[in-house]
Amino acid sequence: MIMTNSKKVLLEIKCLGDGDKMIFEYKGKEYKIICWEVNNELNYSVYSNNSYSLNGMNVDKISNKYISLYTYDMMGNISKYKMSLEEIKTGMIICAD
Repeated sequence: MIMTNSKKVLLEIKCLGDGDKMIFEYKGKEYKIICWEVNNELNYSVYSNNSYSLNGMNVDKISNKYISLYTYDMMGNISKYKMSLEEIKTGMIICAD
């Protein structure tokens, strides 16, 4: 059985635990997904992979095809975006201390 890129990316994200990060490339730009645990539930956020960047979005859900993202601006307006797992090129995983 051949594993699709979507399946590979999904498996790598599901391997992340509290405090872990994964660097990845999407449409020519580098990002990081950060995992944290609250009340025994894993949560994720995606940020530009720039040490000075505060540009990030929260993960609403991760399906077999997409990472659904959202963020609110200071006026309460919501922005949404779907990242295709098929277009993600995974990189380094950074484990929490």
